[in-house]
Amino acid sequence: GLSSASIHDAKPGKVGATLTLADGKKIGLDDAASGELASEAGVSISKSADGQLVYEIKAGKADPARINTLSTAKGETYKVRLPDGSLVYLNAASSLTYAASLNERGKRIVKLSGEGYFEIAKDKAHPFVVKTGGQEVEVLGTQFNVNAYSDEAAVKTTLLEGAVQVSTGTVRQVLKPGFQAVNDGHSIRVAKV
Repeated sequence: GLSSASIHDAKPGKVGATLTLADGKKIGLDDAASGELASEAGVSISKSADGQLVYEIKAGKADPARINTLSTAKGETYKVRLPDGSLVYLNAASSLTYAASLNERGKRIVKLSGEGYFEIAKDKAHPFVVKTGGQEVEVLGTQFNVNAYSDEAAVKTTLLEGAVQVSTGTVRQVLKPGFQAVNDGHSIRVAKV
C-alpha cells in the first residue's frame, strides 16, 4: 500500500494556508503581502517578512471567544507564531484551531487536525494543550510533533526535548525526549524513535 508520507505530501510543497477569522472572513496567506492582515478583538494578525503568521495581543483584553482556524491544503505548509510566542509548523492538509487570545481557563489550548510541529514558549503558569480527536498533549514548554491525520489508525506524538503528558480518556503517559506515543484510541504505546 501507499506509505502515509506519499498520501499527504505533494511535491514540490509550497508555503501557503488559509486563515479563517472568527467572523468567517477567510484570508489566503500564500500571496498575502507582509504587514497587518487583520485586527480583531484586540489581536493584531500580521505576516512577517520571512512569511510567517504572527499574532500579537493589543493592549487591553483579547476576546477569548474569538476562534481562528489556520488550514493548509495538500502540498501547503505554514508557520505561525502564536500570541504566547510559541511556533507551530503546520504540515500539509492540516488545520489548527484556537482562540485568538490562546488562553482558555488558564491553559493555552489549540486543536489540531493533521500534523504539526510545536515549539512551545515556556510558561509554567499556563500549560499548553494540543487537542486532537480523543487525545490531549499537555506541556509547559518544549518541542514536539503530533501526527493526527484522520485517515491514520493512530495519533503519533513525538517528543524532541523536555517532557509532555499524553492523555486519552483516563490513560496518561509522560513522554521523555526521543520517544513517541502511539495512541490508537484505546491505549497509548510508547516507543523509542
